[in-house]
Amino acid sequence: MRNKKLHHLLATTLAVGTMLLTGPAVALKPSSNDPVKIPIMQSSDFDYIITVYGEVLKEAGYRVEYVNADYSATFPAVKSGDLHVTMAWDTSIDLINDAVNSRKAIRAGSSGVAISEGWWYPVYVEEVCPGLPNWEALKNPDCMEALSTAETEPMGRYVGAPAGWPVYVTERIEAFGLEMEEVKSGSPVTMMATMQGAIQRKEPVMGWGYYPHWLMASVEGRLVDFPDFEPECYEDPAWGSTPELYDCDYATGWVWKLMNTEFSLREPYATRILFLMSLDAKTVGKAMAKIDNEGQGLVDAAQEWMAANPDVWNVWLK
Repeated sequence: MRNKKLHHLLATTLAVGTMLLTGPAVALKPSSNDPVKIPIMQSSDFDYIITVYGEVLKEAGYRVEYVNADYSATFPAVKSGDLHVTMAWDTSIDLINDAVNSRKAIRAGSSGVAISEGWWYPVYVEEVCPGLPNWEALKNPDCMEALSTAETEPMGRYVGAPAGWPVYVTERIEAFGLEMEEVKSGSPVTMMATMQGAIQRKEPVMGWGYYPHWLMASVEGRLVDFPDFEPECYEDPAWGSTPELYDCDYATGWVWKLMNTEFSLREPYATRILFLMSLDAKTVGKAMAKIDNEGQGLVDAAQEWMAANPDVWNVWLK
């Protein structure tokens, strides 16, 4: 039954995309003057990608309203129609599947941005945690002592993502029986500042990391290797080497585009633009560095890329 339902959902998404991209002809104008509601979550990668979409929509004649939102909250908001679109990382596969399986949201293809995420550390940590990147190196008490801080000792500190990010770190700590404590960050900026500060002092540090990101691109580091990801890892405690959920690595792949189903039918031109929109990890990484390190605004960053690449995004409008 599950496979039949998944087949139906994939077929529906493919049919919608094919219709929008190949015909019948979509009217190349907004169907209403209502604003398209787009989330901003204070993380430069997500925010930049979705702001490019918003600024291109403006060129297409749409009104756009940027709404501050927590990442996890964007999924139910898209399902309800309070938001019209969001971006979704493959590491959030459970939230993606829930939204699409509800038939209240459609997956509008990949953004073109390849990603990998997980437990990241600068390579010099391997000196105090021999055996890394294999996760079993984290069972070594000396490794945990090296990663500990006054806040977490005797347990190793894990620099966690903001509370609204569904990254299941504590669940993995428990599943693998690790003597670590996740210390949540108040924002993506403080998370990376904590990591960067430790790196500058050459202190052992481990935390949530992802590519593309300017810090991970500028410092030699690695992601911890856990057992290969399988969807059952998130659903079936009997799967894997422990009796717990989340005893596996993270999914890798793409940043996906999700849209409210009713909105996609009501505004086929905006939907067509979303299906056609595609960036790449290098573009996003460069923009993130300017936003995070030089204080460039999101709209300015998106418009700078648009000014340099009119031949790319103009195709999305035709």
